[in-house]
Amino acid sequence: MAFRLEVSDHAIMRWLERVYKLDLEEVRAEIHKAAYDAAAAGARSISTQGVTIRIGDRNDGGGGKIVVTVLPCESPGGAMEGMARAKGGGGSRQEFGKWSRRMARGLKG
Repeated sequence: MAFRLEVSDHAIMRWLERVYKLDLEEVRAEIHKAAYDAAAAGARSISTQGVTIRIGDRNDGGGGKIVVTVLPCESPGGAMEGMARAKGGGGSRQEFGKWSRRMARGLKG
């Protein structure tokens, strides 16, 4: 049997953070901004910036909600995207473009 080595999601995140200097707190803040209004209104998901953010209940007894995953959208720019932008909750493709260009510059050097 051939030797097998897997790389965990945790290792990938640490690699992005430490080798490519990706600011995970900035990423967390972007996701928070994109999901906050929908979560506060009781939504279980929001589609924005070409992804669907899934929102669940916290299980630690502290109440509140938690973003549990981010999935690709089947139809980019879903109905919730306009709502999120209108309420100041992010969702702007232009804002994301600026952020991703900053990140790419950081990754290159």
